[in-house]
Amino acid sequence: VSIPSHMQREAILLAESHGKHVAVEKPVTMSEADTARCYEACERAGVHLHCAFQRRTDPAYQAVAAEVAAGNLGAITSIHAIFRDHPCPVGRMRLGWG
Repeated sequence: VSIPSHMQREAILLAESHGKHVAVEKPVTMSEADTARCYEACERAGVHLHCAFQRRTDPAYQAVAAEVAAGNLGAITSIHAIFRDHPCPVGRMRLGWG
């Protein structure tokens, strides 16, 4: 589904009601409650709901996630990260982590 995030809840539920798998960009919806409802509805309907996050397997993101999960950074209230790849990581992306 390639529409603005504030419209995705309705589109997800419509697709789910027709037995269609759904892929959306992050965020899935504009609220945690609506996101949970969408995942629950898709699970009940036996369809997949996939939230695309192109960097979830990027080594830098994984390193930060590991530090957070280990409690090494204290109580996290917000994270703002900017990663700039130079040169373009096309070759590395083909290896599956981009």
